Amino acid sequence: MNLSDLGHGGKIVILAIQALGIAALNAATVHFDDADRGPANSFHVGDITTSAASGGFHPGMPATVSGFGLGSAGPVGQPYSFDQQLHYSIGQDSPDTTGIENAITFEIDPAYTFTSITILPYLTVSGSTTPPPCSFTLEYDVTGTTGPWTDQYFSSVNSEDYGQPLTVSLNPQPAMQFYRFDLQIDTGLAGGEAVNFYDYRQAHLGQEQTFQFGFTVQSLDYTAAPEPGAVTLLMLGCGVWMCRRISRKCA
Repeated sequence: MNLSDLGHGGKIVILAIQALGIAALNAATVHFDDADRGPANSFHVGDITTSAASGGFHPGMPATVSGFGLGSAGPVGQPYSFDQQLHYSIGQDSPDTTGIENAITFEIDPAYTFTSITILPYLTVSGSTTPPPCSFTLEYDVTGTTGPWTDQYFSSVNSEDYGQPLTVSLNPQPAMQFYRFDLQIDTGLAGGEAVNFYDYRQAHLGQEQTFQFGFTVQSLDYTAAPEPGAVTLLMLGCGVWMCRRISRKCA
């Protein structure tokens, strides 16, 4: 049976089913800057659950602020951002105090997989009106890609990225799928943030300096996992049924 054999009504049904199928597979985006939430141990934004990472050694709970986005509300920076602070005394190239906030967990139904995240990064140094040419490292720890264990991934945030939205792919491996991850600033596995500031600090040993840096989560993208879900199968069944009814009427 050709599409032309279905008549006008049949064509509409088929096109509607196709549109629904495409919509079901297209990526969706959750924005975190739409309302004030928290700080709280856990809350929902759209299809995503965000919560304070379990077993964290640092203070911080998820919070969103209208017009800004989501962060880890802790002792450093604003509640709508993930922040870290390093203080250097005069003559020292290593920080003598460090302020760190807890990681935040993002989770969605296992029928979906996260694909990318958009953040607004920043870096400030006391005594300087412009960010130095230094980078810092975003870390996300994924559960579900290789079994029950956690895989750690890192993405560099560079000086040209500060003050503007930066979209980071969360799929460093082909066909990577996961529905839960912890987000934070590098905790040290990739060298720790002091490594990124070492050269700059060497040129400013005569100054006492405080580095504060981090990012606000503006949005998070996800898409349906490739396996056919119940909604897709239901739409397919309805399409077959409608086609048969239309075919009988045309006979």
